[in-house]
Amino acid sequence: MSSSQKPLDIALRFLSRAERTQIELRAHLVNKGLSGSDIENVVHQCLEWGYLNDERVCQREVQLGLSSNWGPFKIQAKLMRRGWSEDEAATRLAKVEPQVFLEMACKLAEAAKNKRSTPSKVARQLAAKGFTEEQVRFAIETCFSDLSVD
Repeated sequence: MSSSQKPLDIALRFLSRAERTQIELRAHLVNKGLSGSDIENVVHQCLEWGYLNDERVCQREVQLGLSSNWGPFKIQAKLMRRGWSEDEAATRLAKVEPQVFLEMACKLAEAAKNKRSTPSKVARQLAAKGFTEEQVRFAIETCFSDLSVD
């Protein structure tokens, strides 16, 4: 860190580019060579001003994942990349009604079926989008009910 850069200025510049989590801001400040007390003071000030809000970031990431037709595994992985532990990410994701993922998986499976995709191909596509085995099975059985699924 150059002597002309104040810790709060560094943080504000970083936060101006995108909404960040506390963990992301702390990591950035460490990478800029700031000490523990400076980091905590800056994080505290940013929280006080409302520039940091982990819950808001989490809700936005979940909504973005849902609007991108991602299953729970893919959304959880995104939350973990943003700094939440596996348990924290799973807890936050549990707030989404399970029916939302089932309906989304069925909608995607139906669209793929209409393009003449096979059940196994649709299953692979849904798994790649982060849907659970149960969600994939439900979607395949629902959309391809005229075929038997092992």
